[in-house]
This record gives sequence, structure tokens and C-alpha cells, in this order.
Amino acid sequence: GSAPWYDWCRFNMDRVNEWFMFLTTEIKQHDPQAKCSIKLISKLNISTEFEKDNGLDFETLTTDVQDVSGGDTDPEPPCDDSFRTQRRPEWRDTYALDWEGQSIYYDFLKSLAPQKLLFDSEYHALSTVSWRFPAMGEDYVRTVLWLAHLHGLGMNKSWYLPRFKDGSVTRRSESDIYGSTATQPLVLDAYSRTMKELNAYAPEVVALAKAPKSVRFFYSTDAAIQSPSYHKTMLKAYEAAYFLSVPLGFATERMLATAEPAQLKEYPLLIVPSATHVKDSAMAALKRYVQSGGKVVLLGESSLLLDEYGRERDKDMLAFLKDAPHIGAEET
Repeated sequence: GSAPWYDWCRFNMDRVNEWFMFLTTEIKQHDPQAKCSIKLISKLNISTEFEKDNGLDFETLTTDVQDVSGGDTDPEPPCDDSFRTQRRPEWRDTYALDWEGQSIYYDFLKSLAPQKLLFDSEYHALSTVSWRFPAMGEDYVRTVLWLAHLHGLGMNKSWYLPRFKDGSVTRRSESDIYGSTATQPLVLDAYSRTMKELNAYAPEVVALAKAPKSVRFFYSTDAAIQSPSYHKTMLKAYEAAYFLSVPLGFATERMLATAEPAQLKEYPLLIVPSATHVKDSAMAALKRYVQSGGKVVLLGESSLLLDEYGRERDKDMLAFLKDAPHIGAEET
């Protein structure tokens, strides 16, 4: 939450943005028709596990750099704890699979760049370095793939490379090849059949994925950097709203500031999840949204009270939100 922390994270984001923009520009000088994509690890975006000093500005990379939105997600089945290298996840007490990380990431990318193809080039729904599931069922495979593509995924690649070119198993794979896709023919069969189903129903799947997202969450890169409670509250709010059977999306400061009035009316409800630190320009964008008829719901006691450097905001700048519903952190 300090000013030096903000500058450090923002500096890393700016230099990484410039690096990827340089790569994209150089590629297109030689092949103007090239489609560029970045394999962005989803958990580095909206997660309670990682700080934001990794240099990844997901909004800029998705909106301004990539031609094809890229991903690397890891939805997880209820595998036996003996095949995990990490502690038992909390979702196991409630759900049959870890659905939220995949769903929220795809909703985020399709909100930022709805017309861009979404390609998950390292789709870890079948195995990853932290778990193996030798008893994986076909129902899980079908469920997780349908869920992904109904949230906007256009292509996925689930790969596993355990061998050298002579057929011998790599040292890293000696202990975990068991329970991988290389030893689960029924899983690969279910994967192939499900992808054929999805392709057969492609028009319907795409139409459902493009359903209007009338409920949006306010995504602020500055709040993601500075607010310790931002991602936690975001995930809890998304989980709660998800089961209202309303398509969910995101709206950023940039989207609110540049959208045409008709576009703003497409998402009449905006949820601000404990975004404690935001720029004055973000407040102006939110005010424009409210003046266009949008309704804001604030989560957490300190939403919008500070600027990006942690300085207290003039209360007059919050006057336009005097009638906004306010839900305390203990209620989220």
C-alpha cells in the first residue's frame, strides 16, 4: 500500500508492456498477418496468492498487445491428497471441482477484448505440476471443458511432454508420469469426444458465451497493486453473484471512460469490491458511469477512499455515490 511499492509495481508493468509491444511490432514488420498471443498464467491476475510485482499488466497486454487473448489456467478435479504437492484446497469442502479460477479469468479476458479469440495454450485441467488424479472420471473432463468454452474459450491445448525423443522418460517425469494424460486413455477419449461435441454445437456455444454481461465488477490495476483485500473480496463477490445465473463481466477505468453512452447502458450494475486505492481519473470514470444511469454497489468499508499512492481522497469527490448501496466487508 505504500507509494514506493506502487511505483515499483507500475514500473515493472510499464517495462514489460514495452517489451511485448516491441516483440509484436518486430514480428509484424516481417509478417503483417501474424497473430500474436501471450501465454498469461491466469492465477497471476485475480488471485490471493501472488503480489502484483510480476510486471504483468493484464489489461494492457490483452487490449493493446495481443491479437489472440492467451491463457494458462489450471482448473482442478477432486484428486486424492496423496497425489498433491500442496495442501488441500478450501474449495474441496463445497464444490466438485475448482471452477472459479478458470471462469473468472475467461470472463475477464472476454470483457476486455470480446471480439478477440481466446486461446488457452497450456490448459491444465487434466494434470499439472502440483497434482495428479489417476482416478479422473469422464464426467469431470466433459464438465470442465463445457464450462470453459461456455465462458468464451475458443481454443485449448492440453499437452504433456514426459519423454525425450528416444522415448525415455525425463527425470522430472519419473515420479509423476503415473496419473498423467500419458497413462489415462479414458481421459483422452473423453477429451476428444467432448471437443467434437463442442465443435458440433459451436454456434450455440458461442452465442451463450456472448450473452450480455449486465453485471460487472470494477477492475482497477491500481487497486490490484495496492489493496490487500481487493482480490479476496473480488473472488468472494464473484462466487456469490455467479449462482444468480446472470452472466458476469468486468469493467475497467479505461472502459468506463471511453465507452459510448449506449455501451455503458449494457451493464447497468457495477460492483466495486474493496478497491481502496484508485486514481482520480478512475473516480471521474465512475462518476460518468453513474451519470449515464448506472448503479454502483460498494463492497468493503474503505472502497475508493484513497488515491493510488495511499493519500486520502477529498470527500467531495465521493458525493456522487451518496446513494450507492454499501456492503461491509464482514457481509461479503
